[in-house]
Formats: sequence, C-alpha cells, structure tokens
Amino acid sequence: MIGTTLGKYEVREEIGRGGMAVVYRGWDPELEREVAIKVLHPHLSSLPESKRRFHREARAVARLRAPNILEIFDYSGKDSEQAYIVTEFIHGTTLKEYCDKHGEMPTEAAALLALEVCRGLLHAHQHKVIHRDIKPENIMIREDGAVKITDFGIAQMAGTTQMTMTGQILGSPAYMSPEHVENKPLDFRADIFSMGTLLYWLTTRRLPFEGRNPHAVIKRIVEGDYVDPMRIAPAMGDQMAGVIRRCLEVNPDDRFPAVEDLISALEAFLRDVDVQPTGRELREYLHDPAAYAQTLRPRLLATLIRRGKEERKEKNLGLALQYFNRVLSIDEANNEVLLIVESMSSQRRIRRTLELAAVVATLLVVGIGIAVGIWKRVKEWDDREDAAVSARDRAGPGEVRPPSTPRPRGPRVKMSASAVPAAGDRAPGATEPAADPRRGDDRALRDGKRVVTSDTPPVGPGGARRVRIVPDPPAARVIIDDVDHGEYGRSHVPGFELAIGSHTARLVPRDEFYEELSFTFTVRQDAPAGEVISFSRSLPLRPARVRVNCAATGATVSIPHRERSGANHAFQVRMNAREERVQMIIDAEGFRSEVLDVVLRAGQEYSLDVVLEPETQADGLATRAAP
Repeated sequence: MIGTTLGKYEVREEIGRGGMAVVYRGWDPELEREVAIKVLHPHLSSLPESKRRFHREARAVARLRAPNILEIFDYSGKDSEQAYIVTEFIHGTTLKEYCDKHGEMPTEAAALLALEVCRGLLHAHQHKVIHRDIKPENIMIREDGAVKITDFGIAQMAGTTQMTMTGQILGSPAYMSPEHVENKPLDFRADIFSMGTLLYWLTTRRLPFEGRNPHAVIKRIVEGDYVDPMRIAPAMGDQMAGVIRRCLEVNPDDRFPAVEDLISALEAFLRDVDVQPTGRELREYLHDPAAYAQTLRPRLLATLIRRGKEERKEKNLGLALQYFNRVLSIDEANNEVLLIVESMSSQRRIRRTLELAAVVATLLVVGIGIAVGIWKRVKEWDDREDAAVSARDRAGPGEVRPPSTPRPRGPRVKMSASAVPAAGDRAPGATEPAADPRRGDDRALRDGKRVVTSDTPPVGPGGARRVRIVPDPPAARVIIDDVDHGEYGRSHVPGFELAIGSHTARLVPRDEFYEELSFTFTVRQDAPAGEVISFSRSLPLRPARVRVNCAATGATVSIPHRERSGANHAFQVRMNAREERVQMIIDAEGFRSEVLDVVLRAGQEYSLDVVLEPETQADGLATRAAP
C-alpha cells in the first residue's frame, strides 16, 4: 500500500493498525497538506456489516465541526471497492502514550483534560452522535496542546438501532457502560459512564473494572463492583471522587443527566481550588508536566488550607475536615493542619464530654426525684401504720380494729459497682501493672521491647524513622504492626520510631458510623532522619442497610443519584455523611409512585412498610394529557 495512491492521495507511511483498519500518513497534492488515511482491512471490505460500520463512522464525523474532534476531509463512498476515510493529520501522541511517558497526573490536570474531551462530546451529543468508545487510545494530544477525540468507528446515531452481529460486543469492555455490555438501548449517558472510567484511570492510574478475562470485567461493570477511588488516591479529594462515583453509577438515571452537567461539576471542582478551567491552563501542564506540578503543589495547598479555615469559621466542620484531609494526603507532614485537626479533635472530645456530663446530671436529677418520691411514699405508709397501731391500742374489747395498711411495692433496682483502687492504695506486695498498649501511654510495648514516646522524640538511627499515622476522624485507635498505640491524640503527634521497610496499619474507629481501615505503607531509606513522616487516611463511612416491604409486584426502590433496588430485600446505601436525609421513590407498574423522605444514619439498618395505591384510569389519562 505504501507508495501507491488512493484516489488523489499518496500513501507514504503506516502509523497505526487496529482490528478494523490501518491508518497511513498521506499527502494531498492539490492542497499540499498532510492527511491521515484510514483504510478498511481487505478481508473486511467484502463484509456488508463492516462496510456499513465504516460508512457510519464517515457519516457521523462528517457532520461534526469542533476544536476537540478530529476533522474529516474525504470519504471513498460506501460503494467503493476499497473503503477509506481521509482526516486531518495530528502531529502528537495518544493520551495513553502521553501518560505512559510522563507518569502520574495531578488531579487538577486530569480534570482539565477531561473537560476538553467533554466539550468535544457536548458537540457530538448536540448532533445526536454517541461515541461509545471513549478511552485513552482514542484521544490525541497535538503538539500545541489541543485535545482531539478520534475513532468514531462504533459511533451510534441517537434513536437508531445498534448494528452488531449476534453475540458481538463493539468497543473496549473496560470502558463500556453496563447498558452497552448488555446490548441494551443507549443514550448519551453511556459516554458519561466512559468518562467516569477515563477520570478514574487518569487520577489513580488503574481501571475501575479489571478481571482475568473479558467476562470477569463485564460482570464487574454490570454489578458496579469497583474499588472506591479515594482508597487508591486519597489526594484527589472527596469532590473529585464524588464526580467519578456519579459517572460510574450502574443505573443511567443516577448519573449526570447530560454532559453539560459533568462539565459544570468539573469546572466547579477546579474553581474551588483556584484553577481556571481553560485550555490555556491545560496547555501549560502539557508543555511541561513536571514544572506545572511543582508550581501547582504550593498553590493548591495554600488554597485548600484557606478553604478549610473558612469552613471551620462557618462551623461547617465536615467540609473543613475534607479540605484539611486533602492537604494531609498531599503533604503528610503539614504541621499547621495537623495542629488544626488535633485542636478540632480536642474540641469534639470536650463537646462530647459536656454532653455526657449533661446526660449524667439529668439522670442524677431524675434519680433524686425518684428517691424522694419513694421516701415520701414510705413515710406516708409509716404514718398510716402508726395511726392504725394507735387506733388498735385504743380499741376496747369487742371493737373492730382497723386493718394494717399494706406496704406499697415498687420496682426493685439492683445497683452494683466495682471498686477500683487508687494509685496509692495498691495492696502490699502487688507489682506495678503491665503497660496496656491500648491506652497509648509511654509504657507501650512493641515486639516485646519497651518504647518511650515523648514530646521531644530522639532522632532514629539510620535504620529507623519517626512515623505518624493520622486518621480522619481522629477518634480512632492506631494499630501499627499489631501493636495498639491507643486512640489518636497529642501523644501521637511526635510519631513512632519504625524500621525502614514495609509496615501495616489498622485504624479502628470509636464511632459506629465508620468502618475499620487497614493499609500498608513503606518507610523509605531516603526519608530525612530528623523529620516525622506522616500518613493520613480517611475512614470509610459504613453504609446504611434498607429494606422496603411492598406487596406490589415488581416494585422498585430508587434513591436519586445513588442507589436502585428491588423491594422486599435489603440493600446498601452508600453514605456521604454520618446522617443524611434522602428521598426514596417506590415505583411499580400499575400503581402510583410513593416518595418517602427519610433520615438515614451510617451503619444502621431500616425496615419500611409501604402500601402503593393502584393507578386509576383517570391517572393514566392525566399523564398522557400532560405536556
């Protein structure tokens, strides 16, 4: 093929090869410009299905004119013996090749790049074209920093039937939506799911849905089974993780309704950290990723700390902790934020202590009131008994003596208390109690040896470093290598001396709202010996479990933008806060929908009984008559 001509175009060099076609660098002698020529494989040219797909790509791309979409120049025609498409030639690289070369991408840069792809998709969707195969290999980065969506080979016109052979899946399974892999009707939200997969990959450098074979991948996609992105890359922050989660919802109704809404969410994320959502900002990153990341870090930390302080001042402690947690995920030894978090933890403990004291005082008042009431009743009985005795004593022979008044019976209360000797009251000959590592005191034992922790820790030797583990929320026990150092507090700020190498940590929350978290970390040899290395981790909220009991056949329960399930069996609800007010919509064919406004708490179980009213004929007429 090289050295020949296709129509008026000279074929000069092969630059890519796929399952359907080969791409060549060509030359247009009339306009004197380089072009890309995509030629259908000869063995596919005789297959009507393949030619129809090729024709569909040409027709789909030809109607699109946008800065972020590859421009088509010419097409051989569907009746041509050799099918080919001629497009602009891009001097650049694919997004996959770019990321493989430059390594990890800052979350803000990932959002900027995703924005450019979304802007191209917005134009395609406005022209009723669904791409269906968004992935790093189909996104090109031009030398000047422009981002282009390529390969509309399996694009579908909205409202048309999918053209696939029996049992054949068109596209890359790891990036496909659940409705796509199940060969269900698609709309623009299929591309939004693929954007969520792309964002997940950009921010974590892992795919959300992985498996040993395509069948395993498809199963995980359909079930929505993926590791939360915050577990892999906590530095991305809750806001970006929330965007990714919503894109990856199994039910299309729970995703962003349109790509415009995804664009708004990405722009809001960037503006929140004072990064302008523009192509110019992205070009600065693409021109020199290392330099951009170096200048972004201090700017980002300063903004996050300022945002956290503002939210703390407004008493929005949950949001404040989200900002501070992201700071510690980026800069684990940020002493300013560590002290703020410790102060917030102390304030929480004081508030909880005061609340407990108020409860105890209330119970004491109630107890005193009960005791006084019992004493009054006993005194009344004694007075009546004395009067009765006096009357009987005064009664003469044959006179009727008044009966004795029965003693009132009240509830029996059994109270017990275990005596705890004071420090100076130890029995003679008793030895000093062994250190309890759960208390987090300075006598904690590690590997059978006593370790002293103080506010001025000694610098570790060459084979050890000082390490601090910071949980969020702070009310959690810190267990390192099976040694329990007690609940995080002031004694943890100096850190613990750990050997160079790999270690395991376990965070056990005090509150019932959070799940236990285990992770591994590495103390590196090149870490400065005189500094404390910090590792901060957010404890995941426990999901709530809900069961909606409904007699209507086929009833479903949905929580908008979150969960969807059938009635009459328990399902988990992912929580964004310890306590949330959510709306549950219960639907069944032939019945009126019921909307429940309920408050859920993390880690709690709920059982709700719902009776749906049958839908009348008037209801149906009203629905059909509605505009």
